Amino acid sequence: MDHTNHRRPARAIAIAASQNATDRVANAGRALLALLGSVILLQAAVTAYHAAPLLQP
Repeated sequence: MDHTNHRRPARAIAIAASQNATDRVANAGRALLALLGSVILLQAAVTAYHAAPLLQP
């Protein structure tokens, strides 16, 4: 019986799991950046809305 092939699936599973974790971290980072960007845009819009009457002569 040949036992040389038993190690490869575990290694493949480990690689897949590490890539999955990396993808999760990357997705979380992207979501965080998108949220931060939308908050900054919202703040800019609110600031412009409040400053608009002051800009009129």
